[in-house]
Amino acid sequence: PSELCGLDDSSRQLVFCCGVEGTEAAHAGALEQGVIDVLERVVRDGISAEVIEAVLDQIEMAQRDTDGDGFPHGLQLLGRLLAPAIHGADPAALLDLDPALERLRQRALEPGYVDRLVRTALLDNPHRLSVTMTPDAGLAEAQRSAEREQLAELRKQFDAATLDEIRRRAADLVARQIQQDDPEVLPSLTLADVPAAMDFAASEAFTAGPYSGRQADCAANGIINAQLWYPLPALDQRTLQLLPLLADYAAELGSGSAGYLEVQARRARIGSFDVFPSARAATGNAGALSGHLVVSGKALARKAGTLIDELLGVLPDMRIDEAARISELVAQTRAEAEGDVVDRGHALAMYAASALLSPGGWLDDHWDGLGALVFVKQLDQALGELPGADAGLGGELGALRDSLIEARPEVVLVGARDALQQMQDTLASRAGETGVTAGPERLAAPAAAPSRSVAFRASTSVNFCARAFSAVAEGHADTPALMVLGRYLHHGYLHRAIREQGGAYGSGAGYDADSGTFRFFSYRDPRLEATLANFENAVEWLLTSRDAALLEEAILGTVRSLDTPRAPAAAALRDIAEARYDRGPDFRRRQREAVLGVDIDALHEVARRYLRADSATAVVTDAAGSQRLGSHGYTVTEL
Repeated sequence: PSELCGLDDSSRQLVFCCGVEGTEAAHAGALEQGVIDVLERVVRDGISAEVIEAVLDQIEMAQRDTDGDGFPHGLQLLGRLLAPAIHGADPAALLDLDPALERLRQRALEPGYVDRLVRTALLDNPHRLSVTMTPDAGLAEAQRSAEREQLAELRKQFDAATLDEIRRRAADLVARQIQQDDPEVLPSLTLADVPAAMDFAASEAFTAGPYSGRQADCAANGIINAQLWYPLPALDQRTLQLLPLLADYAAELGSGSAGYLEVQARRARIGSFDVFPSARAATGNAGALSGHLVVSGKALARKAGTLIDELLGVLPDMRIDEAARISELVAQTRAEAEGDVVDRGHALAMYAASALLSPGGWLDDHWDGLGALVFVKQLDQALGELPGADAGLGGELGALRDSLIEARPEVVLVGARDALQQMQDTLASRAGETGVTAGPERLAAPAAAPSRSVAFRASTSVNFCARAFSAVAEGHADTPALMVLGRYLHHGYLHRAIREQGGAYGSGAGYDADSGTFRFFSYRDPRLEATLANFENAVEWLLTSRDAALLEEAILGTVRSLDTPRAPAAAALRDIAEARYDRGPDFRRRQREAVLGVDIDALHEVARRYLRADSATAVVTDAAGSQRLGSHGYTVTEL
């Protein structure tokens, strides 16, 4: 399904969209008729009250959820209120959710209400449009050719005076770009405004029957969160690459005797579920990785017991025997990954560069980067060409699942006190369940790759450049200076050179704790070699720069990222997870204090120590760019 599916309320007139992506234009008519057939069936057969209740519960959960991570809930509410208030609505009434939700529930459950709505708003609506968007492999070159022709035509029309004026304006632009603005004209923060202390969510250990973990009693607006943390055993490289697929498909396959459609309908009536791998490097040793597979659920507080029951069955009961469904999911994963290359090109390039230097970088790349894309493409091709490959993949996923559930998961519970007790009671009722208590083992990700320069050929008209340098693990004395260094380089040099003068949409630099690397990047960049030269020049610029105001700005930005506001439930989940990987309150307080104490000399010292040493470069580019880089010794991979 397309990401555009659903009701769009961002404009004055509501728009309902329904469609798919990754298909062929020849299927457009059949897809449109399929949508109409579904709507006709809804009107003819109706929708059960149970399904409507599930949808209403999902709406209520979305309205109550305060976990807009990084964006204070108060600002979220103000944004929600602004448009209605402008048109005369009562803001207080919009904040009082319970009466509004109850009115919606009563109306939606009236016999025939939803059926009539589908008929009048959709089927009988004459304002309907079908759109098919088809990629054009030659579009980028056609656009460049048209631009060259247009510029050549314009050049013929310019006399000497016009050319002189263009040159003068270009020189004026360069002068303006390097001009230093007066920051005193705007109100500003200083280091004196930074709060002395960090706030952390309180949590406590608990034991309920065979299970133990941590829980946090917090105001969550009627929402509960529960997580199961399965420790990862020692896994080889192929199994590590399969782990994200197991995580993605755990909520997409059947469970027990039920098929996947029945399971998805059942879980929709409970809440929302997610499964994801988590891994961190040890503090002080970037080469020592350990991790977990996390099964996470969120629901309304009145469904506390049901949430726990469903959560405990997600991994043990998943249907690995649905071979056709697994093949379908692999194809979907491939299509989504290929479609994300241009949107996430800068992150993918950074992962690829770090993968050449450290185990943490390799893991990022093969879990969420171009390494993962290459792997899933090979997997999808094998499923389409080799008899029995789907059953073989199911067997591998099943063996991986079985190795994970040998250990009893640690449990994390977040919500109001009464809901916490209900979840504990449900856990305690599972007293007969088996499983050993075990911690995560060290993961076998490779330490480094022989190649230090890689290029990826993609269908793109712009470039994404990244360079990574081997640095240190989080917890090292140089870590705070490296954290500040990224912002200093970005604000002082990279933004001007790559964004303003180079024309890229974005650029930056920063320290990555889990890969133990320091990375430069550019985003949607028309240049290639010149940007790579900017990465080198940035270090030389730094060693001659001693801008106290820029340093203060970089420190403030770093502290802001450490102090990012979170809703109570999100803060509790994060703090518990950080402590699990030895990054508890004391560690984070010391790190923050060290950041506040960074000076210019410290930036120069870490730059000399790390940014002139072992490095790796990765670029996502087009055919012409990959050909040029290949001639300069880059290893080229076609995506």
